[in-house]
Amino acid sequence: MKNLLILITLGLGSFIAHADAYSKVPKRRAAASIEIYNNAYRPVRVELNGRLIHEGSRGSYGITYLAPGRHQLTISELRRGHHRPRIIYRRYLRFRPGHEAVVRISRGGRVKVNVRKAIYCNSCGKFSYGSHACSTLYNTGDRNSHPAMHPSTFRVLKTSMQRASFESSRKSMLRQALQGQYISSYQLRLLLFLFDFESSRLEMARLAYPHLIDPQNIALIYDVFEYESSIKHLEDYLHNRY
Repeated sequence: MKNLLILITLGLGSFIAHADAYSKVPKRRAAASIEIYNNAYRPVRVELNGRLIHEGSRGSYGITYLAPGRHQLTISELRRGHHRPRIIYRRYLRFRPGHEAVVRISRGGRVKVNVRKAIYCNSCGKFSYGSHACSTLYNTGDRNSHPAMHPSTFRVLKTSMQRASFESSRKSMLRQALQGQYISSYQLRLLLFLFDFESSRLEMARLAYPHLIDPQNIALIYDVFEYESSIKHLEDYLHNRY
């Protein structure tokens, strides 16, 4: 009887220790992300929680896998000589699992931040973090629909537009790329962020709409516009034309 009680006690202790160890295993959480589009004239310094993310002139960059929680984003404008950097944005952003922050720095140094839930891709069953290029979007197998631009082709186009110095050059690149090709609404969203002017983004959105493989998802591009009036103009244009 005594031996039986010892065995029961040891077994119970082992079970409790195992349950306690299992409870301490951290649950896996969906990552958050930050995508930054810098169109400012002057170089800027981007810091997250006091750590340098990027320092330089125009371009796009970001953090793909960011732990959910509260993070401080600081953006400073670098000035010539011995002048200290001028802080143009400093805020605490709270990220939930699967959320992304789109940060756009305008030519004049204005900062606009839009935090939203990451886009879920129905084609591949994954969340899109930053510049997600789904391998199934360009090969639907549907004869009645057009395939979207291949991810590798899209990356080359996006890089070329980022390196272009003039707005007119970026417009020309997009026009040429759309000749005989189609893109997804999410691909268009990433390209529109590369334009400096609101009028250019609106113009290119109108141009690209007939080339979308998923025009029902046109709302994905709305956050590239700074003004509600631009969204209204686009909706009116599409309603009157189609």
